[in-house]
Amino acid sequence: CEDFSTLRRLLRVTGCVQKFIERVKAKLKDRTVDPELSASDITAAELYWIKVVQKSLMKDVEFSLWKRQFGMYLDQSGVWRCKGRMENADLEVQAKCPIMLCPAWPSFYHTCCAELSSEGHAWRCKRHIH
Repeated sequence: CEDFSTLRRLLRVTGCVQKFIERVKAKLKDRTVDPELSASDITAAELYWIKVVQKSLMKDVEFSLWKRQFGMYLDQSGVWRCKGRMENADLEVQAKCPIMLCPAWPSFYHTCCAELSSEGHAWRCKRHIH
């Protein structure tokens, strides 16, 4: 994770590795898999990294406090999200209930924040847990 300068590059490389593994497994079962990297492959790579980072979050001694404080819950993908005042707003789930990331993996966390900031979403990275 530390070797990638942008989130996009990290996700594309992860997606390619996962696609390669999928193709090898498919070949062993005499199936074929589209060799091109798709948007769903990038989404799967993003989900993979979010879960990796959140595993370290769950090991923190303050995790149970954060769960109550931020109203955290596991969504259908197994990702920890935060509830808040915007829960009843007419917005998409991703906007109402943001994904919980903490700086336990500083390089991934800061890469995500830099990417979001460049897209105009800086407000999502303002709350830090220390």
